[in-house]
Amino acid sequence: MALLLPHSVFLHIPKTGGMWVRQALLRSGLAKAELRHRQHAEGTLTAYPHCCKHTRVEDLDDHSIKGKMFFAFVRHPLSYYQSYWAFKMRTGWNHRDIFDQTFAHEDFSSFVRAVTSEKPGWVTSMYQAYLGNDRVHIIGKQETLAEDLIRALTEAGEMFDASIIRGTPKQNEAASLDSWREQCRYTPKLELAVRRSEQEALKVFEYF
Repeated sequence: MALLLPHSVFLHIPKTGGMWVRQALLRSGLAKAELRHRQHAEGTLTAYPHCCKHTRVEDLDDHSIKGKMFFAFVRHPLSYYQSYWAFKMRTGWNHRDIFDQTFAHEDFSSFVRAVTSEKPGWVTSMYQAYLGNDRVHIIGKQETLAEDLIRALTEAGEMFDASIIRGTPKQNEAASLDSWREQCRYTPKLELAVRRSEQEALKVFEYF
């Protein structure tokens, strides 16, 4: 879900370190409210629908975001594939989700081959859906999460203690666990397939 701060809004793109960012913002006392999808902005929900979990700018109620600076994070497409697959292997595939229905594979290589051949530019397209409207002012990287968050908050004019940000414990690092790291390795051929499929994201976000 998007998170409202005094002067800015954090947009949570899946698998890009957003859980850590949310924790850092909560620890810093900057989180004012969760921003739900405009169709659920009013009333009380016992659970958050999928559309509220990862809202884009255009999904939000205009009144609540007027004058705010938006920031979000991306990650290298190669590690995105690893993180997504490892997360699904830990938690299970969502068989109500079309993507998971189509690309559920029990080994990483099969997953990557299927996605790059049948849905080329998967990560690129997702980033475009969140960031392609030019309303997101600051885009940080998961690889430099703490420093990029500090930069975003500073540019937005937020008041915070940088040491609290830097001291926030890591969250949800599924692909980095030893049990999955070995299963998420790329062969040269597999890495090339992802690089070709996601070449636009690699270029736009300067991943080399």
